[in-house]
Amino acid sequence: MRAQRAGETALLWGERSLKEMLAHLKENRDFCLAALAKMPGVTVPKPEGAFYLFPKIEGAADSMDFCRRLLIETKVGLAPGVAFGAGGEGSVRICYAAEKPIVQEAMDRLAGFLAANKRA
Repeated sequence: MRAQRAGETALLWGERSLKEMLAHLKENRDFCLAALAKMPGVTVPKPEGAFYLFPKIEGAADSMDFCRRLLIETKVGLAPGVAFGAGGEGSVRICYAAEKPIVQEAMDRLAGFLAANKRA
């Protein structure tokens, strides 16, 4: 009985909710891609269909250390690229599935962190 009600709800409301979620994710993806494009030393491929980005960070030879320092200094948590295999070293994984203000703040903090560490 519960499965039937869940199915009815999905049929009635699911399509609209799905479209809203996809629009939200696309907006956040496009925002992050634009923000990352302005950060010197960052290159990022456009994802085909995910809710995360995998930019390469110039000079981040140890992605685990980079993410640890970013977290400690800015309170922004990213996944180190090396966690996704040796080919991911030097990259980080950014999830953009959060609310827009959180994503915006994280991009601002990442940009500030990169700028501060470029001078150091």
